Amino acid sequence: MKKVILILLLLFLLIPPAFSNENNEAYKILEPSGPVLIAPGDFLNIKFKAPEGGICLFDITPYFNNLAMEEASPGIYEAVCYIPNNIRYLSSSNLFINYKSKDGISFSIKYTDAINYLNNPLPVVIKSKSNDYQLRSGPSADYDRVGYLLKDAKFSVNKQIGDWFRLNTYPQNLWVNKNFVDLLKTGAYPAYNILDFIETKDNENFIDVVFRMSYPCAYSVNNYGDAIYVILYNTASNIWETRFDLKNNLIKDINIIESAENYVKIKISLNVKNLWGYDINFEDKKLTLKLRKPPADTTSLKDKIIILDAGHGGPDPGAAGPGGVTEKEVNLAIVLKLKELLTSSGAKVILTRDADNELMPKDSPAAAELQARCDVNTNNNGAIAVSVHNNSSDDEVKRKTASDTDIYFYRPQSKLLADLIAKNIGKALNKDNYFSLQRSFYLIRPTFSPSVLCEITYISNPQEEIKLKDPIFQQNAAMGIFNGIKEYFEKF
Repeated sequence: MKKVILILLLLFLLIPPAFSNENNEAYKILEPSGPVLIAPGDFLNIKFKAPEGGICLFDITPYFNNLAMEEASPGIYEAVCYIPNNIRYLSSSNLFINYKSKDGISFSIKYTDAINYLNNPLPVVIKSKSNDYQLRSGPSADYDRVGYLLKDAKFSVNKQIGDWFRLNTYPQNLWVNKNFVDLLKTGAYPAYNILDFIETKDNENFIDVVFRMSYPCAYSVNNYGDAIYVILYNTASNIWETRFDLKNNLIKDINIIESAENYVKIKISLNVKNLWGYDINFEDKKLTLKLRKPPADTTSLKDKIIILDAGHGGPDPGAAGPGGVTEKEVNLAIVLKLKELLTSSGAKVILTRDADNELMPKDSPAAAELQARCDVNTNNNGAIAVSVHNNSSDDEVKRKTASDTDIYFYRPQSKLLADLIAKNIGKALNKDNYFSLQRSFYLIRPTFSPSVLCEITYISNPQEEIKLKDPIFQQNAAMGIFNGIKEYFEKF
């Protein structure tokens, strides 16, 4: 009996244990995450978390055994696996991570979901349930927003990672969350769009560029200086006419600069140095890009509608300094001083808040509050929008030392405004650590007008918190933003 127990004990020590991924946070498969559906000839990213300094290998049954993973950063092991074409004869595989620590401890971890393969000659097809759903460049909400999906658009799918489908699009792969699409029955085919007509129409505040199409599709819009680029995915060009409304002086020309079997790229050349915003809608098989006309007079601030947003408010204090000063109170103090400077120059200033409050009812989702602030801009036809905040850091050293002025923009149409405000705040506050940065914050994503978010300084820094309480410092910060706005309008 003792011999049997001894043999079993030796076997336990010699054979690495296998355990599920979901109950072991110290040893965790980070990618893939969720069910996988992949076509032969594609690549699968594998990422594993474990103590640093170990040896990490992976298996994908029955084709791959003991392939190496690289420790790309401390405790994070990565590999990219090519799925060969001959794997098409297999319906699914299992993924195992084999790890040996620097202390000699070994584990074999099985991925909880199967790796499934697209073997059916008929495509997997999805249909969009939402209009203007934002498409991503990768399979999570952490990836960049790169396009939009119109309601009822139908696309074939060539990959699934977790809750995300990759659309069969070119020249760029687009990803959609499964909650915004319906998976159609086997045998359904994607809907192929034909672009056959473009026209421009002059309206009071906008110039419309109308694309007539046969079916909803995915699209992207990007602007760079004096040009706008529109890509229509799963679309072919069969344009028989482009009609120009010559009453407008905003659009110089419209040209198709790339056209292939499955996408069309259009360049809209403008007669202005910078875009003042745009809107877009789809109705009656027409995608309409509404380009905002610039103000009739840009030599002064007179009669310009400027939206000012004091970040946070009410039950949301924002960040707080070590002495207890809250971001919401200094944000509002700066905004009120900025309003006085702008109105004295003839601008029409609209505030999202002028007291210690939020816009939405208590317990509303954070996104609803942010959207309400964006809506103030849209509903009042703001020429520009500026949101005022102050930064904070969780890093122990940075909390006590950081004093950067960071002016954020998202869309290229807002970069010039961010640059000028950053430069002028730096001058007004006598500092040289000022920057304009591109970042995807909710308040600056809308396309309707140039929009920036100003982080004046770090309220978490005790010295900066003291400055932020000082009305003179607040006035200087407001003066910096004011001078940046003034210079922005003078540029045109």
